[in-house]
Amino acid sequence: MRRPLAVFAFFVIFCALAVPCHAHSSAEWEKRLADSTATIWVEGQDLGGIILNARAEINVTRLDRKMADFLNQDRDVDEWVVEGLNYYYSNRKDVKARVKNNEVFVVRCRANKFFEFAPEKLVINGRALRKEDVLTNAIYWESEMNAGDEFIITVLAPATPRGQKTEASYD
Repeated sequence: MRRPLAVFAFFVIFCALAVPCHAHSSAEWEKRLADSTATIWVEGQDLGGIILNARAEINVTRLDRKMADFLNQDRDVDEWVVEGLNYYYSNRKDVKARVKNNEVFVVRCRANKFFEFAPEKLVINGRALRKEDVLTNAIYWESEMNAGDEFIITVLAPATPRGQKTEASYD
């Protein structure tokens, strides 16, 4: 009789401890990422800070080399940041050559309605992306998205000039 009760108690404790475990970033990372992120509302109407009828939300986050140095001090950040920063230190020669004169940007997209994402319609710092600018393998994201679908891709774009904010637009 004690054994089933012990198993049940272990299961309840395990579930209670597992639920609060989720990805989050430290306050310093949150600030750094907010300062480096441009948000695009596709087909949205801005009514005093409230966005209505947007087809999709696209967040473009610049991951500069200084963030890679900060990662050595504070690793309390979401996995997509770590994966994006790893491209600066890739051992693959083709990736090194592509990253050399560019910066790494992470594009996070969430569809509110049916949305067809095309990377070449995304312009970062004055240059439209090309297919070869996308570092994330195509099997990990889809261009046709239904409401609620999300994806994250890593891309290369021209570096943001010192002291200026990242400019991003879609279509």
